[in-house]
Amino acid sequence: MFTYDSGRLPGHQDFAEFRINTRRDAEFSLPWLWDMNYDAGEYLNNSVDAVHHVLPNASVVTIGSHGAPGLVLCADASTPRMTMLTGTEYLLSEHYAKSFDRQWPLTATKLIIFASCQSALTDQHYGNLLNEAVTRGADAALGWKDSIPVGELTSRWQQYFFTACYFLHCDVKTAADTATNRLKNEFPGKQYKEQIEELSKFEIKGSENITIY
Repeated sequence: MFTYDSGRLPGHQDFAEFRINTRRDAEFSLPWLWDMNYDAGEYLNNSVDAVHHVLPNASVVTIGSHGAPGLVLCADASTPRMTMLTGTEYLLSEHYAKSFDRQWPLTATKLIIFASCQSALTDQHYGNLLNEAVTRGADAALGWKDSIPVGELTSRWQQYFFTACYFLHCDVKTAADTATNRLKNEFPGKQYKEQIEELSKFEIKGSENITIY
């Protein structure tokens, strides 16, 4: 699980407004991955090169960071030069963008979850993360078509997703639907309605019927 605790989106100068901490993704979900016999761990504030190093050997991957159509940020704010994982190569001088490494297929990867805003959308330069992950060999890739909340609800959604995989032995589409419905039941307040609606707008590319346990 790739987590980040102070990232910001490329192009934004106001760091404080875009602070992020996704470490609870790992806190809430790792125990369930361990129960499913995955040798899982937390990778904190890793660059895109480190992500490339891990991906080919990982069965289940989550990346929780800032995102935009076609890209996910892979660096903390203290990094002098921000790095991004992108669907396709498109380089800007002020950033280091790197697409999926086509020399290292993802044939061992069952599922990648891009827990980032707009991670299911396509950019004219950066392409589409989900499409590229599946093209490289991942069985399934999941992302969101809308902005998603930074904080507990997104972390809980992932926890409920993996608990559904564990207890129900279900496919990833059923697990995602189960996670969304459980959020609605456990966070019924009006203050959560809009955020849960955002999290319900996920998209899965590849096989929706793949199971991870």
